[in-house]
Amino acid sequence: MKSQTPKPLHRVLGRPMVVHVIRAAAQSGCSRAVVVEKDGAISSVLGESVDGFPVSYAAQDVPLGTGDAVRCTLPQLRSDDVVVILNADLPCITAEAIRRLMQAHIPESLVVATSRCDEPGSYGRIVRADGGVVAIVEAKDATEEQLAIQEVNQGLYVVGGDVLAELIPQLGNSNAQGEFYLTDLVHLLAQSGRPADGIEFDNSGELMGVNDRVQLAEADASLRGRVLKHHMEQGVTIEDPARTVVEDSVTIGADTVLEVDVTLRGTTRIGSGCHIGQGSILTNAVVGDNVTVLPYSIMDDAVVEDGARVGPFARLRPGAHLCAESRVGNFVELKKTRLGVGSKANHLSYLGDAEIGEGVNVGAGTITCNYDGTHKYKTVMEDGVFIGSDTQIVAPVTVGKGAYVGAGSTVTEDVPAGALAISRTPQVNKEGWVERKSGSSGEKES
Repeated sequence: MKSQTPKPLHRVLGRPMVVHVIRAAAQSGCSRAVVVEKDGAISSVLGESVDGFPVSYAAQDVPLGTGDAVRCTLPQLRSDDVVVILNADLPCITAEAIRRLMQAHIPESLVVATSRCDEPGSYGRIVRADGGVVAIVEAKDATEEQLAIQEVNQGLYVVGGDVLAELIPQLGNSNAQGEFYLTDLVHLLAQSGRPADGIEFDNSGELMGVNDRVQLAEADASLRGRVLKHHMEQGVTIEDPARTVVEDSVTIGADTVLEVDVTLRGTTRIGSGCHIGQGSILTNAVVGDNVTVLPYSIMDDAVVEDGARVGPFARLRPGAHLCAESRVGNFVELKKTRLGVGSKANHLSYLGDAEIGEGVNVGAGTITCNYDGTHKYKTVMEDGVFIGSDTQIVAPVTVGKGAYVGAGSTVTEDVPAGALAISRTPQVNKEGWVERKSGSSGEKES
């Protein structure tokens, strides 16, 4: 990967690769995961669980091969465990593939996932005899005859905890790499009359490994396509799947339309009948039914209720909450603000730390001045308030029910219900001022 980041932590569709592997294991029916790591690099990111699935860790301080990695996990395994061994760089692995392997489990022996490749390259070769798998030979240790084998090891195994406890200590490192190969278990089993079984998978991409940035991009594209296909099959229109990103934790209701260049991340939930405009990016957003998001709007940890309208070029920061049928227009930014039912802020405004009631109109250029350099303060606009354009509201301020604030005002005190607040300087017209300034009979200098 040519990176200081451990390979399992490189992201595919918004999540570290290893998270995709753990989630597939959880969905397949596994009870827990043991992750082999160095220097706490993975545990510091994932913690003790992934989506509630328990994860523990085994330290491999010096990388001495896959067999040594499994040896590090033995203290956490029981003899009656059925152990699924997965590479952490298989982000496209599915629960179905893991279940298929588990169903083929052979007591006292091992099952390995294989596939066929026209150009096997660096993959370990599967050597069969009498129908069973008797050896897996790494490419660097293979003979010319073995290199011609097209069935290859995909790095997934199912084996009993008792078999691992018996044979892992017997692994040697007399090979070109000087490492302890997990694949040598197959040879040890064959020697004891317990040949392994190989379950062949088609080369469809679900067992795609990632070893460089090119394969990382290919895995991302494969997983993204799988997610988009699922949503389209559930009734979502995606105008250009090649230019749309939807992470696998996102939910979308039927009859919603995603225009080109839309990105939906994290735990975003979108209801039915919505329209998400081009270039919009939603992260951990909750969007109700029949919501329109116009192009190039950004939402982070925001809530938008049924029938609301957002954008274009709007930004909803964490804590923004648009109630039903409310409107936020172009170049409007909300942060920790609740906009009541049917309220509108259609143009060029910043509303931060505010509680805005129902039927409120916020004029263009309105700013809630919520920060004094040390503390944040709250603005309250009660139901039916009308805020004129180019108004600054210096919090903490409450504008009472049905009150009006004149355009161009700076509000520093509470406004009573039903009152009109005006704070701008009275207009003065100075007749003849231009002529006197120019020092002429009214003609301006060229």
